[in-house]
Amino acid sequence: MPNHPYYPLDANVVGYQPNQTPVLELILSAGGACTVLLGVTFALASYVRPKLQLADRIAILWFVLSGSLHCFFEGYFMIHHDHMASAQDLFGQLWKEYALSDSRYMVSDTLVLCMETMTVLLWGPLCFVVAYLTATRHSLRHPIQVIVCMSHLYGDTLYYATSLFDEYVHGRPVSRPEPYYFWLYYFMMNFIWIVVPACMCRAACVVTVLLIRSRLPVPKHHHHLGSVQAAGTEEDQLVYHLRHR
Repeated sequence: MPNHPYYPLDANVVGYQPNQTPVLELILSAGGACTVLLGVTFALASYVRPKLQLADRIAILWFVLSGSLHCFFEGYFMIHHDHMASAQDLFGQLWKEYALSDSRYMVSDTLVLCMETMTVLLWGPLCFVVAYLTATRHSLRHPIQVIVCMSHLYGDTLYYATSLFDEYVHGRPVSRPEPYYFWLYYFMMNFIWIVVPACMCRAACVVTVLLIRSRLPVPKHHHHLGSVQAAGTEEDQLVYHLRHR
């Protein structure tokens, strides 16, 4: 019989000790910390930049939350990945609870460790950069936002694909069989970082296109156009400008 609750049952989870804190208490503690973080961030952004649009404030909240989770929560995993199974602090117990849906976090899986390390060292800090650029209305906000959002989309896709490949091709599931762990922990908690970044990426691309359009010169009379109207729609003008600059 395995000495741990993780799947596959033969996973080498060294030094496992059950959590001492009830699951509900762990969730409430994590939720409370996130609520305080978002509340302080919203108040600070409203005080420093009272004229910021609501969409920008929401973006700041998202990137501050993402940056904090990446740098601190996932940073905990990066540092303690080889001995989390016996941890009894808040982050350690949260990771052990989440690992019921993905045991790779309990066995120092190479792919997961490398992805999380890159997230901690690169994407986490860049989330804070995007939040700052949004608050200061800096012109670099949108291109960096696209980069960070694409990193989230790529990372989550790879995360899903590798674990599902192991389960359906190699026959080695990493999640416990109870639907609760797969659909709530594994799927839903990560799917958020697909839906929101996709929306944020689209918004940044739309703003970038509008900024480009606002700086396009009105097409002059051209021998193969005949008139300004011949340039067609704004999209046609954008293509014309890019081809003839």
